[in-house]
Amino acid sequence: MEKIGYFRFYSNNINITDNVVDLSALNNTLSGIHDSITLCSGTNQKNNLKIPISINKGSVVAEIYHVLSEFGLDKTILASTALMYLGATATKAANSGITSTGLYIDTKKAMLHLVKLVKLIKHVGGMKFDEYIKKNSHLQENNGISTIKIRNNFGIELEIEYEVFKLYLESRSTIFKKLTELVEEDVICQIVYMADNDNEIIEEITANEKCYFQNTDEDDELVEILPEYEHEQRVELDGKIVKLHEDRDTVGIKINGHIITCIPAGRQHIAMYKDLLVSEQNEKIFANVKIIGVINRFDRKGTFLNKPQILFNEIIQIDSISNQQNLF
Repeated sequence: MEKIGYFRFYSNNINITDNVVDLSALNNTLSGIHDSITLCSGTNQKNNLKIPISINKGSVVAEIYHVLSEFGLDKTILASTALMYLGATATKAANSGITSTGLYIDTKKAMLHLVKLVKLIKHVGGMKFDEYIKKNSHLQENNGISTIKIRNNFGIELEIEYEVFKLYLESRSTIFKKLTELVEEDVICQIVYMADNDNEIIEEITANEKCYFQNTDEDDELVEILPEYEHEQRVELDGKIVKLHEDRDTVGIKINGHIITCIPAGRQHIAMYKDLLVSEQNEKIFANVKIIGVINRFDRKGTFLNKPQILFNEIIQIDSISNQQNLF
Protein backbone atom coordinates (compact mmCIF):
# COMPACT_ATOMS: atom_id res chain seq x y z
CA MET A 1 0.00 0.00 0.00
CA GLU A 2 1.08 3.53 -0.74
CA LYS A 3 1.73 5.67 2.33
CA ILE A 4 0.28 9.10 1.56
CA GLY A 5 0.62 10.91 4.87
CA TYR A 6 0.65 10.77 8.62
CA PHE A 7 -0.31 12.51 11.84
CA ARG A 8 2.56 13.01 14.26
CA PHE A 9 2.38 14.26 17.83
CA TYR A 10 5.84 15.21 19.02
CA SER A 11 7.71 17.46 21.42
CA ASN A 12 11.02 19.27 21.18
CA ASN A 13 11.37 19.30 24.95
CA ILE A 14 10.17 15.92 26.20
CA ASN A 15 10.18 12.31 25.04
CA ILE A 16 6.58 11.20 24.78
CA THR A 17 7.56 7.56 25.23
CA ASP A 18 9.07 8.44 28.62
CA ASN A 19 5.79 9.89 29.82
CA VAL A 20 2.42 8.39 30.62
CA VAL A 21 0.04 8.85 27.69
CA ASP A 22 -3.55 9.55 28.72
CA LEU A 23 -5.38 6.62 27.12
CA SER A 24 -8.68 8.54 27.04
CA ALA A 25 -7.02 11.52 25.31
CA LEU A 26 -5.26 9.19 22.85
CA ASN A 27 -8.54 7.45 22.04
CA ASN A 28 -10.26 10.81 21.41
CA THR A 29 -7.36 11.89 19.22
CA LEU A 30 -7.61 8.74 17.10
CA SER A 31 -11.34 9.29 16.80
CA GLY A 32 -10.64 12.87 15.68
CA ILE A 33 -8.19 11.64 13.04
CA HIS A 34 -10.76 9.15 11.79
CA ASP A 35 -13.58 11.73 11.69
CA SER A 36 -11.47 14.47 10.07
CA ILE A 37 -10.52 12.15 7.21
CA THR A 38 -14.18 11.21 6.81
CA LEU A 39 -15.15 14.90 6.75
CA CYS A 40 -12.55 15.75 4.12
CA SER A 41 -13.57 12.82 1.94
CA GLY A 42 -16.75 14.77 1.19
CA THR A 43 -19.14 12.14 2.51
CA ASN A 44 -21.39 12.11 5.56
CA GLN A 45 -21.60 8.33 5.50
CA LYS A 46 -20.28 6.37 8.46
CA ASN A 47 -17.27 4.21 7.68
CA ASN A 48 -14.96 1.77 9.41
CA LEU A 49 -11.53 2.98 8.36
CA LYS A 50 -8.60 1.34 10.13
CA ILE A 51 -5.61 3.55 10.92
CA PRO A 52 -2.20 2.04 11.84
CA ILE A 53 -0.74 3.71 14.94
CA SER A 54 2.84 3.47 16.24
CA ILE A 55 4.62 5.00 19.22
CA ASN A 56 8.29 5.44 18.50
CA LYS A 57 11.16 7.90 18.31
CA GLY A 58 9.62 10.02 21.06
CA SER A 59 6.36 10.60 19.22
CA VAL A 60 2.93 9.15 18.49
CA VAL A 61 2.46 8.55 14.76
CA ALA A 62 -0.70 7.65 12.87
CA GLU A 63 0.18 6.50 9.36
CA ILE A 64 -2.34 7.01 6.55
CA TYR A 65 -2.31 4.80 3.48
CA HIS A 66 -3.99 5.24 0.10
CA VAL A 67 -7.13 3.29 0.82
CA LEU A 68 -10.55 3.12 -0.69
CA SER A 69 -12.57 2.39 2.43
CA GLU A 70 -15.83 1.02 1.20
CA PHE A 71 -18.97 1.06 3.30
CA GLY A 72 -20.54 -2.24 4.24
CA LEU A 73 -17.62 -4.48 3.17
CA ASP A 74 -15.64 -6.63 5.58
CA LYS A 75 -12.04 -6.37 4.42
CA THR A 76 -8.94 -5.33 6.38
CA ILE A 77 -5.80 -3.29 5.97
CA LEU A 78 -2.67 -5.20 6.88
CA ALA A 79 0.16 -3.21 8.49
CA SER A 80 2.98 -4.88 10.37
CA THR A 81 4.02 -1.62 12.01
CA ALA A 82 0.62 -1.05 13.60
CA LEU A 83 0.38 -1.28 17.37
CA MET A 84 -3.15 0.03 17.66
CA TYR A 85 -6.11 0.21 15.29
CA LEU A 86 -9.18 2.37 15.13
CA GLY A 87 -12.36 0.98 13.56
CA ALA A 88 -13.64 -2.47 12.73
CA THR A 89 -13.49 -3.00 8.94
CA ALA A 90 -11.98 -1.40 5.84
CA THR A 91 -11.32 -2.10 2.17
CA LYS A 92 -7.82 -2.82 0.95
CA ALA A 93 -6.95 -0.86 -2.20
CA ALA A 94 -5.63 -3.06 -4.99
CA ASN A 95 -4.20 -2.12 -8.37
CA SER A 96 -6.14 -4.93 -9.95
CA GLY A 97 -9.39 -3.28 -8.91
CA ILE A 98 -12.02 -3.92 -6.28
CA THR A 99 -15.71 -4.58 -6.26
CA SER A 100 -17.24 -1.17 -5.60
CA THR A 101 -20.61 0.04 -4.41
CA GLY A 102 -19.68 3.61 -5.37
CA LEU A 103 -19.58 4.72 -1.71
CA TYR A 104 -15.99 5.02 -0.53
CA ILE A 105 -13.42 7.23 1.11
CA ASP A 106 -10.32 8.13 -0.91
CA THR A 107 -7.81 8.81 1.86
CA LYS A 108 -5.30 10.43 -0.51
CA LYS A 109 -7.69 13.18 -1.56
CA ALA A 110 -9.00 13.52 1.99
CA MET A 111 -5.51 14.00 3.48
CA LEU A 112 -4.64 16.73 0.97
CA HIS A 113 -7.89 18.54 1.69
CA LEU A 114 -7.38 18.19 5.44
CA VAL A 115 -3.92 19.81 5.31
CA LYS A 116 -5.36 22.71 3.32
CA LEU A 117 -8.37 22.97 5.65
CA VAL A 118 -6.10 23.24 8.72
CA LYS A 119 -4.10 25.94 6.93
CA LEU A 120 -7.32 27.85 6.22
CA ILE A 121 -8.56 27.60 9.82
CA LYS A 122 -5.21 28.94 11.06
CA HIS A 123 -5.30 31.69 8.42
CA VAL A 124 -8.67 33.06 9.52
CA GLY A 125 -8.02 32.39 13.21
CA GLY A 126 -10.82 29.98 13.99
CA MET A 127 -13.76 27.95 12.74
CA LYS A 128 -16.42 30.59 13.28
CA PHE A 129 -17.79 31.86 9.96
CA ASP A 130 -18.28 35.46 11.10
CA GLU A 131 -19.27 38.63 9.26
CA TYR A 132 -15.65 39.64 8.61
CA ILE A 133 -14.79 36.38 6.85
CA LYS A 134 -18.04 36.55 4.89
CA LYS A 135 -17.23 40.05 3.57
CA ASN A 136 -13.62 39.17 2.79
CA SER A 137 -14.21 35.89 0.93
CA HIS A 138 -14.37 36.35 -2.84
CA LEU A 139 -14.93 33.88 -5.64
CA GLN A 140 -12.24 33.58 -8.34
CA GLU A 141 -12.65 31.78 -11.67
CA ASN A 142 -9.47 30.63 -13.43
CA ASN A 143 -9.68 28.35 -16.47
CA GLY A 144 -12.94 26.90 -15.23
CA ILE A 145 -11.58 26.24 -11.71
CA SER A 146 -13.38 27.93 -8.81
CA THR A 147 -11.25 29.21 -5.94
CA ILE A 148 -11.89 31.47 -2.96
CA LYS A 149 -9.54 34.30 -1.98
CA ILE A 150 -9.81 35.15 1.73
CA ARG A 151 -8.22 38.13 3.48
CA ASN A 152 -7.65 37.72 7.22
CA ASN A 153 -7.46 40.33 9.98
CA PHE A 154 -3.79 40.98 9.20
CA GLY A 155 -4.53 41.81 5.55
CA ILE A 156 -2.92 38.59 4.32
CA GLU A 157 -4.70 36.81 1.46
CA LEU A 158 -5.00 33.06 0.98
CA GLU A 159 -6.41 31.45 -2.14
CA ILE A 160 -7.86 27.97 -1.76
CA GLU A 161 -10.08 25.64 -3.77
CA TYR A 162 -13.83 26.18 -3.41
CA GLU A 163 -14.08 22.54 -2.36
CA VAL A 164 -11.83 23.21 0.66
CA PHE A 165 -13.80 26.37 1.52
CA LYS A 166 -16.94 24.25 1.43
CA LEU A 167 -15.36 21.88 3.96
CA TYR A 168 -14.58 24.87 6.19
CA LEU A 169 -18.26 25.84 6.18
CA GLU A 170 -19.30 22.27 7.00
CA SER A 171 -16.67 21.71 9.72
CA ARG A 172 -17.70 21.34 13.33
CA SER A 173 -15.38 21.94 16.25
CA THR A 174 -16.21 18.61 17.92
CA ILE A 175 -14.03 16.82 15.34
CA PHE A 176 -11.05 19.13 15.78
CA LYS A 177 -11.38 19.24 19.56
CA LYS A 178 -10.75 15.51 19.51
CA LEU A 179 -7.99 15.77 16.91
CA THR A 180 -6.05 18.32 19.00
CA GLU A 181 -6.65 16.80 22.44
CA LEU A 182 -3.02 15.64 22.80
CA VAL A 183 -1.74 19.11 21.91
CA GLU A 184 -0.41 21.00 24.91
CA GLU A 185 2.43 23.34 25.79
CA ASP A 186 5.14 20.83 24.88
CA VAL A 187 3.27 18.71 22.31
CA ILE A 188 2.69 19.68 18.66
CA CYS A 189 0.31 18.08 16.16
CA GLN A 190 1.91 17.70 12.73
CA ILE A 191 -0.24 16.74 9.74
CA VAL A 192 1.70 15.65 6.67
CA TYR A 193 0.58 14.94 3.12
CA MET A 194 3.11 13.13 0.93
CA ALA A 195 2.76 14.49 -2.61
CA ASP A 196 3.53 12.51 -5.76
CA ASN A 197 6.79 14.41 -6.29
CA ASP A 198 8.12 13.20 -2.91
CA ASN A 199 7.57 16.62 -1.38
CA GLU A 200 5.78 16.84 1.95
CA ILE A 201 3.01 19.38 2.54
CA ILE A 202 3.03 20.04 6.28
CA GLU A 203 0.72 21.89 8.65
CA GLU A 204 1.26 22.03 12.40
CA ILE A 205 -1.03 22.89 15.29
CA THR A 206 0.76 24.27 18.33
CA ALA A 207 -0.57 24.96 21.81
CA ASN A 208 -1.01 28.64 20.88
CA GLU A 209 -3.03 27.66 17.79
CA LYS A 210 -5.15 25.02 19.52
CA CYS A 211 -7.77 27.65 20.41
CA TYR A 212 -8.55 28.12 16.70
CA PHE A 213 -9.99 24.59 16.68
CA GLN A 214 -11.97 24.90 19.92
CA ASN A 215 -14.89 27.12 18.86
CA THR A 216 -18.16 25.70 20.16
CA ASP A 217 -20.89 24.99 17.63
CA GLU A 218 -23.32 27.01 19.73
CA ASP A 219 -21.23 30.15 19.10
CA ASP A 220 -21.73 30.02 15.35
CA GLU A 221 -23.73 33.10 14.33
CA LEU A 222 -23.57 32.57 10.58
CA VAL A 223 -24.32 29.00 9.59
CA GLU A 224 -24.45 27.94 5.96
CA ILE A 225 -28.08 27.36 4.97
CA LEU A 226 -28.86 24.28 2.87
CA PRO A 227 -25.17 23.23 2.71
CA GLU A 228 -26.08 20.12 0.73
CA TYR A 229 -26.65 22.25 -2.38
CA GLU A 230 -23.53 23.44 -4.22
CA HIS A 231 -23.02 26.68 -6.14
CA GLU A 232 -24.43 26.36 -9.69
CA GLN A 233 -26.11 23.03 -8.85
CA ARG A 234 -29.39 22.50 -10.68
CA VAL A 235 -32.26 21.79 -8.29
CA GLU A 236 -35.98 21.02 -8.18
CA LEU A 237 -37.29 21.94 -4.74
CA ASP A 238 -40.76 22.06 -3.21
CA GLY A 239 -41.76 24.99 -1.02
CA LYS A 240 -44.39 27.52 -0.06
CA ILE A 241 -44.41 31.11 -1.33
CA VAL A 242 -44.37 33.49 1.65
CA LYS A 243 -43.07 36.76 0.16
CA LEU A 244 -43.40 38.59 -3.13
CA HIS A 245 -41.36 41.67 -4.06
CA GLU A 246 -42.61 42.93 -7.39
CA ASP A 247 -40.30 45.96 -7.34
CA ARG A 248 -37.24 43.71 -6.92
CA ASP A 249 -38.52 40.91 -9.15
CA THR A 250 -37.95 38.34 -6.40
CA VAL A 251 -40.07 35.84 -4.54
CA GLY A 252 -39.41 34.32 -1.10
CA ILE A 253 -40.10 30.60 -0.88
CA LYS A 254 -39.96 28.65 2.38
CA ILE A 255 -37.88 25.54 1.77
CA ASN A 256 -36.93 23.15 4.59
CA GLY A 257 -37.73 25.81 7.17
CA HIS A 258 -35.72 28.59 5.49
CA ILE A 259 -37.02 31.48 3.36
CA ILE A 260 -34.94 31.43 0.18
CA THR A 261 -34.84 34.35 -2.23
CA CYS A 262 -35.70 33.17 -5.73
CA ILE A 263 -34.91 35.30 -8.80
CA PRO A 264 -36.12 34.74 -12.37
CA ALA A 265 -33.24 33.75 -14.63
CA GLY A 266 -32.38 35.96 -17.58
CA ARG A 267 -33.68 39.13 -15.86
CA GLN A 268 -37.30 38.22 -16.51
CA HIS A 269 -40.07 40.06 -14.66
CA ILE A 270 -41.69 38.22 -11.78
CA ALA A 271 -45.07 39.28 -13.23
CA MET A 272 -44.61 36.61 -15.93
CA TYR A 273 -45.23 34.01 -13.23
CA LYS A 274 -48.15 35.70 -11.44
CA ASP A 275 -50.68 33.02 -12.37
CA LEU A 276 -48.44 30.38 -10.77
CA LEU A 277 -47.72 32.34 -7.58
CA VAL A 278 -51.34 32.82 -6.47
CA SER A 279 -53.07 29.75 -5.05
CA GLU A 280 -56.23 28.41 -6.68
CA GLN A 281 -57.49 27.47 -3.23
CA ASN A 282 -59.76 30.03 -1.56
CA GLU A 283 -58.36 29.56 1.95
CA LYS A 284 -54.90 30.92 1.10
CA ILE A 285 -53.28 33.54 -1.11
CA PHE A 286 -49.89 32.13 -2.10
CA ALA A 287 -49.35 28.72 -3.65
CA ASN A 288 -47.24 25.72 -2.82
CA VAL A 289 -44.81 25.29 -5.71
CA LYS A 290 -41.98 23.29 -7.17
CA ILE A 291 -39.20 25.66 -8.20
CA ILE A 292 -36.68 24.58 -10.83
CA GLY A 293 -33.43 26.43 -11.27
CA VAL A 294 -29.79 26.83 -10.25
CA ILE A 295 -28.27 27.49 -6.81
CA ASN A 296 -26.34 30.76 -6.47
CA ARG A 297 -24.00 31.19 -3.47
CA PHE A 298 -22.19 34.41 -4.46
CA ASP A 299 -23.37 37.99 -4.87
CA ARG A 300 -22.31 40.31 -7.71
CA LYS A 301 -19.12 41.26 -5.87
CA GLY A 302 -18.15 37.61 -5.46
CA THR A 303 -18.94 37.57 -1.73
CA PHE A 304 -20.10 34.20 -0.38
CA LEU A 305 -23.78 33.95 0.59
CA ASN A 306 -24.36 31.71 3.60
CA LYS A 307 -28.02 31.61 2.56
CA PRO A 308 -28.20 30.67 -1.14
CA GLN A 309 -30.44 32.13 -3.82
CA ILE A 310 -32.19 30.20 -6.57
CA LEU A 311 -32.07 31.52 -10.13
CA PHE A 312 -35.17 29.84 -11.52
CA ASN A 313 -36.55 29.34 -15.00
CA GLU A 314 -39.65 27.33 -14.13
CA ILE A 315 -42.29 27.23 -11.41
CA ILE A 316 -44.88 24.47 -11.12
CA GLN A 317 -47.85 25.05 -8.84
CA ILE A 318 -48.26 21.97 -6.66
CA ASP A 319 -51.75 23.03 -5.53
CA SER A 320 -53.14 22.69 -9.04
CA ILE A 321 -51.55 19.27 -9.47
CA SER A 322 -53.19 18.09 -6.23
CA ASN A 323 -56.58 19.39 -7.38
CA GLN A 324 -56.28 17.59 -10.71
CA GLN A 325 -55.40 14.34 -8.93
CA ASN A 326 -58.42 14.72 -6.65
CA LEU A 327 -60.70 14.73 -9.70
CA PHE A 328 -59.88 11.09 -10.41
